[in-house]
Amino acid sequence: MQTSDNNQILTNVANRYTALADSSNSCCGEGENGYANNSPEYDTEELSLLIPTVTEVSAGCGNPLTISSIRLNETVVDLGSGGGIDCFLASKQTGPNGKVYGVDMTPAMINLANKNKAKLGIKNVEFIKNQIDQTNLPSESVDVILSNCVINLVPDKTKVFEEAFRILKTQGRLQICDIVLSENLPDEALTDEILIGWEKIQDEEGAEIPFNEENKKLLLQVASTFEKDANAKGIKISTRKRCLSFTWYV
Repeated sequence: MQTSDNNQILTNVANRYTALADSSNSCCGEGENGYANNSPEYDTEELSLLIPTVTEVSAGCGNPLTISSIRLNETVVDLGSGGGIDCFLASKQTGPNGKVYGVDMTPAMINLANKNKAKLGIKNVEFIKNQIDQTNLPSESVDVILSNCVINLVPDKTKVFEEAFRILKTQGRLQICDIVLSENLPDEALTDEILIGWEKIQDEEGAEIPFNEENKKLLLQVASTFEKDANAKGIKISTRKRCLSFTWYV
């Protein structure tokens, strides 16, 4: 039953992001859709160097690049890269000798991101079609992992962090913007089968929670960065009221 539920979640997410990617075909100029275009966390001058099919399909809840700058020549991975906005901004920071990988499971988003890359003439970004808990990148090969409001959509979050730990170098960094529960949701939110809007997250028991205006006030946007400890064997993640906590275990 859990596998079936997880597959349904992935299908719902893929369908939503396919529709978002397809909507970029109707972009015709100076639109102001998309999270980045309406967020003070993104620099308007930087956004002006991109194109509408990048900015108007952004669907984050923060800007992981504001947590800590990317250093010159670093290798960066964006988990859930969408149309490529954070990849393209990271590519400028890491420079021509650095490398940025964007991982996304939705073919339509990968196709859009590659079209955007070609239009922008960016050479040091590569997009990989995979789920973010199985990147197929080499172990201990990555300096920085970015993720912008995607991990909350994944059914098995532990697998995502196991994969992140595997590919991070020692002293590699996680820079994550995401949404967690700030307090318990009402029972009706946990049992309502009607999907208001499009997005669902999970509570600690794995139950789907509609992400709508009524419940948004009970959710907290968080931004966190953590550096991989040389002696660590893995990552633990826990959520408490108004707090997202990562710890390395040895």
